[in-house]
Amino acid sequence: MPLTTVAVAVVLGFAAAVQMASGFGFALVAVPLLALVVGPHEAVVLALLMGTAFNAWQAVEGRRDVERPVLARILVAAGVGMPAGYLLYRALGRDSLTVLVGVLVLAAATSLWRGWSLPAAGRATDLVAGLATGVLTTATATNGPPVVTLLHARGVGPEVFRAMTTTVFLVLDLLAVCLFVATGDLGAAEVTTAAVALPVVLVGGFLGYRARRLLSPAAFRRVVLLLLAATGVVAVLAGLT
Repeated sequence: MPLTTVAVAVVLGFAAAVQMASGFGFALVAVPLLALVVGPHEAVVLALLMGTAFNAWQAVEGRRDVERPVLARILVAAGVGMPAGYLLYRALGRDSLTVLVGVLVLAAATSLWRGWSLPAAGRATDLVAGLATGVLTTATATNGPPVVTLLHARGVGPEVFRAMTTTVFLVLDLLAVCLFVATGDLGAAEVTTAAVALPVVLVGGFLGYRARRLLSPAAFRRVVLLLLAATGVVAVLAGLT
């Protein structure tokens, strides 16, 4: 097995552990690290493809906890934003896209670390967050920060938070995968790599599920944020050098 494929599998497995433990973070962890291994454009495609399979697991588990009106507004607005994100994905070169991913990850880590949130959330906020999520889905695959910020502002509980984020990511990842297949950006090579990595992703997801039960939420949150900051810095430096 090529060393690159092994590295991709390890990164995706680690990202799955983070996602399963916290309810978000798969793409935020996977994309900047994958960008260093296979390049940013391939990283986006692989993260979306594997995220589709992995988020389905959690979305089905939490389907009864979803707040459907909020979910519908987010998804409709995201659908509007996805074409613009794809144009950005195609327009940016390798180094520029790597730097953009790193900056977005650093911004997300800083926001979560400082506890920044919206003062209030309503229908208009749902739509704005959804639009931003759609753009980020097809541009960088790191589409978590707008939804996470919105749900924090809404004050939802952990189970609803996990159900909402994974359901949003599942639907948008599915749409993005269909788009990338239609445009030829996702082909047999990426599918083969994802298939090889799937067992490692499942193991990582299981370990993350166990960590959810063993680690305190505060301790795990600190670890995740430090890792996000580190991967963001590495991605920015890699894109600039």
